[in-house]
Amino acid sequence: MLGVPDLTTFGEPCDNHANCLDEYGVHNKDPRADDTKPYACALYSFCPDHCCPMKHIRYMKDCYQSQSNPCYAENQPAHRKCMLNRDENRDFQALRANQINVSCECRRRGYEWSSRFGLCVDVNECVRDTHNCTRGAESCLNLPGHFVCVCQLGYVYNSEIGQCVHSPDIDRVLKGYVEKPKAAETRNLLVKIARVIARSSGSGYVYDYKVNRPLTLIVLIYSII
Repeated sequence: MLGVPDLTTFGEPCDNHANCLDEYGVHNKDPRADDTKPYACALYSFCPDHCCPMKHIRYMKDCYQSQSNPCYAENQPAHRKCMLNRDENRDFQALRANQINVSCECRRRGYEWSSRFGLCVDVNECVRDTHNCTRGAESCLNLPGHFVCVCQLGYVYNSEIGQCVHSPDIDRVLKGYVEKPKAAETRNLLVKIARVIARSSGSGYVYDYKVNRPLTLIVLIYSII
């Protein structure tokens, strides 16, 4: 190992785990020291196992059910598997300082393990652009564990086709009037718009794709001209 320039910075040719092979000999039986797998013995002897910081085990389940397992506290017995993700361990200086990012399984859908915080955090599908909201008509709204698609301003939800469609009534108000309508006509138009929005609110104006049911949107009208 010390013959590789980058690895020489780690300093030690081996760690305290190396004597495990000599201590147990051919009867080691530690699944991490399986010499039928390429480099398994070398990894077991020279590289500390942050997912299983135990000197000797007989079965991998001994690691997962041990309180020394970093994934033990936050998960149920069937969801305590610890993994080392190479994509999250690319900082060489952090590796030199023995700062390893482990990954744990998250039992709740829509969550993933955060090595930074040491717990499962919500996946923001809106930021990652993994949602299925219709561009130009819907906006993505991130919620704990999932997301919802919200009709953009000027659009209302059409329950018959299951999509957000352009609303001429709302668009007419947003663009303003050239002529001055009578007070009664203005009031009737505002009432009509309020009914359109309320109707689409009750039938899916904000639509939850995870639970397949509409959410209620409360529309407040502060003033009527």
